[in-house]
Parts: sequence; structure tokens; C-alpha cells
Amino acid sequence: MSYYLSLGHYEAFLPIQIDNKTHYMRVWIETSELVKALKKLDIVFGSPEEPYCKDLYQIPMAIERLSDLIIELILEDPERLKRATVEKNVADELSVRYGVKEAQLPFKYPETLNQVELDVRTLFPVLDKLFVKLSLN
Repeated sequence: MSYYLSLGHYEAFLPIQIDNKTHYMRVWIETSELVKALKKLDIVFGSPEEPYCKDLYQIPMAIERLSDLIIELILEDPERLKRATVEKNVADELSVRYGVKEAQLPFKYPETLNQVELDVRTLFPVLDKLFVKLSLN
């Protein structure tokens, strides 16, 4: 069963910053890559007997650390980023400022979603300028 839980894509909302304003980028990575990040979290927030965060006060820190670990995975190897979307106004800003293009898809997202899928190949060169780490570690 655990084998099947590590297949497919994991979706996360990661903070990015443009002009000192925080936005969120919806990203997809392989779930097998996420497992590596979760094992690191187990070491930091768990114990050898129970490798899970059980302290309710630490859960917000663990979530922030997971966000940072996903950012680190992507920055180490941008090819890990399978898809990325942002709000329309953020996509426009990324296009003007960095030349990030909209992905060529056979469909358009409905206007009500206010979401644009980005061409990740044009996004790779600027990821390190955009991502914001949340935790202190």
C-alpha cells in the first residue's frame, strides 16, 4: 500500500515574492520526491521511537519546514518541478519582469479560477529569485 502512496504528483502552495509582496505559486512535484522531504521532517520533529510530529505546537513549524524542504528540492534540481500555476496578475508580472511564459495547453482555465499555468522551462532560471523560505532552519 505505501508504494502506491508514493506515486503520482504532490501539490503544494509555495510562497514567492515580487516587489516585497508575497504571492503563492501552486506547484506539482513527484510524490516520491516528497517522501525524501517527509523523512527529513521525521528526523527534526519526531523521535526514534515515533518519527512523527505529535506536538501540536510544533505543527505550524513543521508545515513551514516542509514548504522550505520542497523549495530546496526544486532549487537543487528544477526538473523536479512538473507544473506551476499562479494568479493572472502574478503571471503578467512574471512575464514582464522575467520573461516567464504561459504554458501552451490544449485548454484554458475558467476565468473564475484566476489561474495561469506557467511554462516551467521559462520559470527555472528565476526560481531562486522568487521563492521565500518560511522557517528559521
